[in-house]
Amino acid sequence: MAKNLTLAYAPSSDEMNIHFGEVRKAIAKEIEDEVYLRFDPQTREVVGLTVLHFRARFGKAKAEPLSLVLPVLAHLKLPKKMAEALGV
Repeated sequence: MAKNLTLAYAPSSDEMNIHFGEVRKAIAKEIEDEVYLRFDPQTREVVGLTVLHFRARFGKAKAEPLSLVLPVLAHLKLPKKMAEALGV
């Protein structure tokens, strides 16, 4: 099933939310300091991620590279029309 990947940044709380598919209720578990994995408790399907203090965390990357590695497997594929438009 095709799903959209949506990034939503909230400046007032400095919070980045990443949604896989439609936004829906889920359980959040902290997997790294102030990084939460959101998942459906029945299916264990990952439905999103939340990174707190996003700008504060990644704004420091000017001096040195900063990365965030998350233990999530993903299968990403371009829709056929987009791939054709890009010549892929």
